[in-house]
Amino acid sequence: MKNINLQFWGIFCLLSIIVTTAPGQNINLDTNFFAPNAKLKEVFKGGVGLTFEGPAMSPDGLLYFTDVPVGKYTGEIWKYDPQTGKAVVFRSPSGKANGLVFDAEGNLLAAEGADSGGRRITRTDMKTGISVILANNFRGKLFNAPNDIVLDMRGRIYFTDPRYLGDEPIEQPFIGVYRIDLDGSVHLIAANATKPNGIAISPDQKTLYVVNNDGPGAGIYGALPDGFTGPVSTKQNEAILEYELLPDGSLKFKKQLIDLKD
Repeated sequence: MKNINLQFWGIFCLLSIIVTTAPGQNINLDTNFFAPNAKLKEVFKGGVGLTFEGPAMSPDGLLYFTDVPVGKYTGEIWKYDPQTGKAVVFRSPSGKANGLVFDAEGNLLAAEGADSGGRRITRTDMKTGISVILANNFRGKLFNAPNDIVLDMRGRIYFTDPRYLGDEPIEQPFIGVYRIDLDGSVHLIAANATKPNGIAISPDQKTLYVVNNDGPGAGIYGALPDGFTGPVSTKQNEAILEYELLPDGSLKFKKQLIDLKD
């Protein structure tokens, strides 16, 4: 049997839908995504601000998720074992870690936000527990509040950088979507989402999706970097935005895929 675990966000609890299919069976993602015997199960209760972006499955089958409360308390990363049903704190404080993802080597990458958080992208070696900062600024100015994170098949990192909470000064002159290359360089690749939130890449690596969690407005506060050629329109609604992901890691805006404002 093949199990697919789909994780959802909730205040105070984490839910899991277990979808079981027979080997070789296809699922129609439009109408039959959940098998008839799928069951909803609460697997964790007691968090303060469990996040949309946090859940990530490790190579050894453990679920990591983030608790991001409002205020000076800087949050926790939890670890849940589906086999035992036990959840324990993996890291506290977490630097307001929000989105999580594992890379090909099994390292845990985290997007740490603002409101007394780290405002950076970190990588934790799961064998040693040692963390390093991959990026905390673009052209000498600290990020606003890294929110969600995804990797492409080449190992390049993409993340969103809005600001929802926190008294820290906003140094970046724009709200951005960024890419970190294998050499550690940081690149602004989109500035047309006023509050970019969730981020995902299609299985064929040709499309990148960003949830814009804000109505039309000024996502750009100042001058964009010299030579920037990415999307700059700020007339997007609350929507899922679709971009063409080019081989060099740059983006070309395609369309507003789904309107979420209603």
